[in-house]
Amino acid sequence: MVRDAVLVRPAAAPGFSNAAIINARSSQIWKKIIATCRGCTKANVDRNVRLLIDRYNSFSVDVASRSLPVTGFDVASALVAAGISTTASVRWDSAELTIDPKTVGQLSDGLWLRIGRNDLSPASIAYADEYCGAYPGEAQTGTDPVKKILAGPASCGSRVPGPVNAIKPVSCLISGVDDASAPAVLAETWPVRDDGAHVRSRNPKHWFTDVRACMKDKN
Repeated sequence: MVRDAVLVRPAAAPGFSNAAIINARSSQIWKKIIATCRGCTKANVDRNVRLLIDRYNSFSVDVASRSLPVTGFDVASALVAAGISTTASVRWDSAELTIDPKTVGQLSDGLWLRIGRNDLSPASIAYADEYCGAYPGEAQTGTDPVKKILAGPASCGSRVPGPVNAIKPVSCLISGVDDASAPAVLAETWPVRDDGAHVRSRNPKHWFTDVRACMKDKN
């Protein structure tokens, strides 16, 4: 790898554990979901999410804009999509989670890059191929519905680890505070040069707006 590199909210350094990546992303998504729930505790949120998933598993819902009914799998996918997105949200309170089936279908289809009824987007296949090449190994999910959705395109148990190039310190690392897509704990697996900069950004967007701070922040 080149020495003078700036990494903006990167994925974990190659060779990092697949299970650790799933755990970190799941934890950050749960934090965001809990933060959107008025008057909720973690126990409230966990209970409401599981009840809602069970409800849609038992009574799938047909929506006019979708060729397949909305199920509990779509609800879990929608919660993950909302937890990653900077704009999508799910409105609820401590008593009961309510969610629009049409919105659920749209968020789930967007997360899985679904095409039509049975087709998988080539982008999904490319993502899995690159991800599993860098982070092979099983992802432990247990009963966590968020982890199960995240582990879907990251089932790399049969992949043989490829060679990992020596990781050299970068000149600037930009990690996102409260970033559920690329959690800071994963971005910070990349080392920074002694004379380099580590910028902790609160900007919700994944873009290059914080690169200028690399010249100012020497934390």
